[in-house]
Amino acid sequence: MSDNTGGSAFPFSDGASDIPVITLRDYFAAQVMNGLLCQNNNVSAPLSLLHEMLAVRAYQIADEMMKARTHEQ
Repeated sequence: MSDNTGGSAFPFSDGASDIPVITLRDYFAAQVMNGLLCQNNNVSAPLSLLHEMLAVRAYQIADEMMKARTHEQ
C-alpha cells in the first residue's frame, strides 16, 4: 500500500475542518471498483470474499494509477 494518497480529490474547502476528505487514491479506487463491479466475471466465490478481493484489487490498481501520475509530473 502506498503512503502517498495524492491529497484531496476535491481540493476545495467550506471552512469546516471536521468534514472527511476523500483522497485522490480513494477516488481512483472508487472509480476502479465501479468498473470492476460492472464486469461479468462469473467468479464462483462467497459474496463476502468476492467483495474483499475486488476492494483489494481496486486499491492495487489505484496505487498503480498514483505511480503513473507521479511519473507524468
